[in-house]
Amino acid sequence: MPAESTPHAPAVRIQRRRPPTFEFLETRQLLSTVNVTSFGAVSGDGRDDSGAIIAAMRQASPGDTISIPAGDWNINRRIDLKNNISIVGAGQKTTNIQVADGIHAFRMTGQGNTLSDMHVIGGLLFIDGVGSRGVKNLNILRNYVEQFDHGSQIGTGGGGGAIGAPGSRVDNVTIADNTFINARRGMAMYMWTGDNWLIADNAFLDTNGGIKSNNAGATAHNIRILRNYWSGTSRMGAELQGQVDGFWFQDNFYENPVMSSNFQDNISTFAFSLIYHGVTTRNAHINRNTVLAPQRPDGTGVRLAFEGGNDLDISDNYINGIGTVTSVFMGDSSGGATTSNIGYTYVQNNKVVDAKHGIGSAYGPIRQKAIYRNNGPDTVLSWDINRGRPGPGGGFDHASYGGGGGGGFDADPDPDPTPGGSIPIVSAFVMDATRITVAWTDTFSDEAGFRLERSMDGGKTWKQIYDTHGPGTPTNLHYTDKGLISGTQFWYRVFMYKKDGSGVHSNIATGKTKGQPPTTRPPGTSGSGTSTGSGTGTATNGSTRAFNPFRTGGSSTTSGSSSSSNVVNENDSTNTFSNTRIV
Repeated sequence: MPAESTPHAPAVRIQRRRPPTFEFLETRQLLSTVNVTSFGAVSGDGRDDSGAIIAAMRQASPGDTISIPAGDWNINRRIDLKNNISIVGAGQKTTNIQVADGIHAFRMTGQGNTLSDMHVIGGLLFIDGVGSRGVKNLNILRNYVEQFDHGSQIGTGGGGGAIGAPGSRVDNVTIADNTFINARRGMAMYMWTGDNWLIADNAFLDTNGGIKSNNAGATAHNIRILRNYWSGTSRMGAELQGQVDGFWFQDNFYENPVMSSNFQDNISTFAFSLIYHGVTTRNAHINRNTVLAPQRPDGTGVRLAFEGGNDLDISDNYINGIGTVTSVFMGDSSGGATTSNIGYTYVQNNKVVDAKHGIGSAYGPIRQKAIYRNNGPDTVLSWDINRGRPGPGGGFDHASYGGGGGGGFDADPDPDPTPGGSIPIVSAFVMDATRITVAWTDTFSDEAGFRLERSMDGGKTWKQIYDTHGPGTPTNLHYTDKGLISGTQFWYRVFMYKKDGSGVHSNIATGKTKGQPPTTRPPGTSGSGTSTGSGTGTATNGSTRAFNPFRTGGSSTTSGSSSSSNVVNENDSTNTFSNTRIV
């Protein structure tokens, strides 16, 4: 009947339109990887392969991957990266790239680049983001970079190192599971300034230094340097200067410094110089790190374990053999810092063995806001000092890397490697009474997205609060949970999911918002009370992580008036070693 046949006609027409759509999507998927051998690159012929890589990049579309397969390749001229393109090798043992003297292999000027799974002999990446332009969304993963100190461009200047970025702003960076080895000039990475950095699970072996940054008057945000390993460095493992809002330097390991018998030759041999200071610096943490440096060929040894600034928590670290444990600069050189606009620095609860010149002291215009307490050989830490060494592949199960005079770490990468193992690693960072920032790691190659879940009952029940809706990038590897209740514990985990719905959960991280839990006052009553701002946060993944309360002292009343009381004692009797100023 005509009345019955009419409704069926649209359904027939819709079915005819579907097949071409599916064919188009399948074609795009097949073109997502571009192999350099299709453009004339020949492994092992000794010729320059730069032209073939550039031709492949011209062919590639945003989101595509340029594949450099196993073999021996040469780059004799620097290659400018297009936006949103990945350069991926077949592995740090099999894709071997020799870079000409005096250049970096690649130059980044935009956004959305990944460099992974290569063995590079020479400079890896030059970042050109000077001024307001900047660069963003950069991943450097699972590379083995050596002899990166040759040539004038990548020697000792601002562009020096395997990764050089003189004067450049770099936002949203993940540098993870890499080995930097055998270079006695420059730093492994010199990235200047930027926000949202994760530098995790790397090894720095037999190098002049590891990480260098100078904020140059800017304030960096959300800088995380976690589970890295240094052995055989002759200068500073990490040298960071400027201002920061949100800094976590945790679970790192430094040993086997290279020094001479001449005192002046070793004047800049520090384990870590982390001088974030000034009125915009806050929420900075140095926790659970190991400095193992009993060597003293010049009579003093490594000058400092930690050089720091204001508004800083230096706690729960293990230091064995050093000249002086800490030196902290309180305030700023411009005179803008006062006792009311910068926070305290706490050097406390550190296990210190064999510090020749003691714990150290504070200097600068606001040095009275530095507190030293409970530092000495009998201090009990929250973690096992025999847990092993961190580095590429994640975890603390690496017994030795070589380094310190030869050799190096040469582990096979995991089939689907992620910093910290084959699951996302989550950390919770308490910001204030109503906010907790949750961050997680990602180097999965086949995820569809990440779901962040929160629990308020110790993990019995979970509620989804965020979904990335796509492949993990540095821009969505952290989330700030806002509007929380003060003085309350919260638990977080992440679920990495694939297109088919399968996936894996992360560890569980927990954080307690600062302040006191709210109380309900009956109508018509009055009174006053005191509250102390404090916060703790932990992340569990085989061992407990604990943050000490960042600020102590002070009181406030609900009646509207306020008062404060702060006690500073730089020579607290709980310090086994005396606090000695460095001269």
